[in-house]
Amino acid sequence: MTSYLLRDPKTAELFCDPHGDNYCEWSRDPAFAHRFSTLERAMGGAKVFLQIHNRPLQVLTFADAVNEFDAASF
Repeated sequence: MTSYLLRDPKTAELFCDPHGDNYCEWSRDPAFAHRFSTLERAMGGAKVFLQIHNRPLQVLTFADAVNEFDAASF
């Protein structure tokens, strides 16, 4: 399965869901990164960030680990 991440090209940090004691929203560790399920959603997130902060973000393709759950088996 593929997901999409947002990265700040200046710092190489990935956009994350708030985590840790200080609710940090940036990390270089993909384990903390917010995963967008579609390219369109990731591009939309990057567009909104650009409009609010006047800083472009890169959209990266991220190959998730294979999930053993098989929806077809239900």
